Amino acid sequence: MTFDIYSNHQKQKNQYLEPARVIDNDAFKIEHYHNKHHYKIHIRHQTHKIIFIMSLHGNIQYASPLEELVGAIEDGRFNLLYYPAKNFELKLSSTGGDIVLIHFDIHHWLSWLPKNDDMRGLIQNSILGKAGNALYTGNQNLTATIRSILQDIRHCQFDNAYLTQYVNAKVLELMVTILQPIPLQKPKENDLPEEEIERMYKAKSILTQNISESCSIINLAQQVGTNECYLKRNFKKVFGDTVYQFLLSERMEKARELIIHSDKKISLIAKMIGYKNASHFSVAYRKHFGRLPNQERGIQ
Repeated sequence: MTFDIYSNHQKQKNQYLEPARVIDNDAFKIEHYHNKHHYKIHIRHQTHKIIFIMSLHGNIQYASPLEELVGAIEDGRFNLLYYPAKNFELKLSSTGGDIVLIHFDIHHWLSWLPKNDDMRGLIQNSILGKAGNALYTGNQNLTATIRSILQDIRHCQFDNAYLTQYVNAKVLELMVTILQPIPLQKPKENDLPEEEIERMYKAKSILTQNISESCSIINLAQQVGTNECYLKRNFKKVFGDTVYQFLLSERMEKARELIIHSDKKISLIAKMIGYKNASHFSVAYRKHFGRLPNQERGIQ
């Protein structure tokens, strides 16, 4: 099994954005889309497919031509869509930001699933019904673990001799991570009042917009109209991470992007994401990604 990897210059053809990077083989295809402005993506398949749609930043709307499959995926969320074996088309529009799509061949997907997995029966029923559908009735959260795996895939530096094994291992790790803890057809936050869920999303927004600021759970709780206990408990219930785990992941991802795509000094990047001490930042970075910041820059 071999991979084809290539990059595009983000030009739009027929008003549709081309992926910035593609990793393609017989079992799956990974596409990364990035644009600061609103854009559209056109997907067409002629065989059974499972597509993993992840919104790293920005909101997504999707619809098939006859609107038998319509939905939306919010910032920091994901879902799995099933494509039936016909000339099925899907159009996605994004408010701008980062989207990662992984298209899985249905036969490879089923071969990876345990025989008693609930999703196997759901997919087989969808195949019999010849209709596309979202496999989760509620969009799920992109946890720090999922984001870290995606970062590893997007920034892998292995040559062709090891690339196949590395990406295969990471995709399998991703599948196990997303499938094992998530009950099908049962969103995690269903037992929370809508206004409490909105408070958690407001807290998430405050954190992402102020990643360089020190985080006080008490102050954050006051800003969103709840108390410290409810914030800690419900934030983890909605997003799968504690407040500090989420903030750390956001800081590390921002730092990695700056290290890879800019020539700023490591000490300056540390300050930009809220670290007063560059050595403390380096320790946290190595614990999160497995390498020091200067090693990250050195392998690019």
